[in-house]
Amino acid sequence: MPFSFRCPHCDHETLVDDALRGQSGPCAGCGRRVTLPRAPISAGQRPTRFRFLRALKLDPIFTVLIVVGVVLALVALALFPAYMRDGRDTRRLRCVANMKRIVTALRAYHRRYDQFPPPVVRDDKGQPRHSWRVLLLEELDLKNIRDAYRFDEPWDGPSNVNLVAKAPTVYQCPADIDAQLGGFTSYFLVVGPGTVIDYTQVETLGELADRAGNRVLIVERSNSEVRWLEPRDVDWRDYRPSIGEQGIARSAHPEGAHVALLSGRIEFLSSQMPSDKLLSMLTRGTSSR
Repeated sequence: MPFSFRCPHCDHETLVDDALRGQSGPCAGCGRRVTLPRAPISAGQRPTRFRFLRALKLDPIFTVLIVVGVVLALVALALFPAYMRDGRDTRRLRCVANMKRIVTALRAYHRRYDQFPPPVVRDDKGQPRHSWRVLLLEELDLKNIRDAYRFDEPWDGPSNVNLVAKAPTVYQCPADIDAQLGGFTSYFLVVGPGTVIDYTQVETLGELADRAGNRVLIVERSNSEVRWLEPRDVDWRDYRPSIGEQGIARSAHPEGAHVALLSGRIEFLSSQMPSDKLLSMLTRGTSSR
């Protein structure tokens, strides 16, 4: 009585006389040598491994590569969230390092000149010409850029404008892609009445730190579209006392933004921070807008 035999190589099925059980010969489908079973194979015993792949007549090596590729893809999908989280954490740490470096340089400038650099250097007609970021270059050990800067022309003069593309990375948050591509800055002094950079009172750094060590000196503002040389900063009266798109501070980091305190401490303020608490960190008891 003939029985049905399926080739284990190509899955070709044919009827074979029962008298040929146990013998070997070429498969009618693929020509490869096969050995017929000696005893009948029940439906439950019939080989089913990778039958869908054999039906496609794939090379065994190619089949293994497909399986390995699927496994690697699944592993990559499992690890991707952790990879993204690690990347965000690294950028935040570098952003903190930038702000710490800037505050340290500002304090060093104050010790040298008994004052912080003016946010804006104006000409005799009151027009803004230079930013504190340029004055701070020497304290940041960026004397080569400082030497290339022309103080006899404004920040956007024919020579100085060429330095826009040489923006120091210390002035750019690693998560702020726009800043890095456009030569913009991510960090701004907080100015206006009652802020640390309020020159209505002359104080030594020690006196200022005693009175305002927990006050915000610098805020992070991503996507600022302000060139790093441009003498423009953040007057707290022009913004909402909040963290976010319309607020005084915003960032490319999720759920908040960094600020640097006069003490040198860097804090990450939540986008849910109450406005009155933020306002108390910006000014020294001044509430007029």
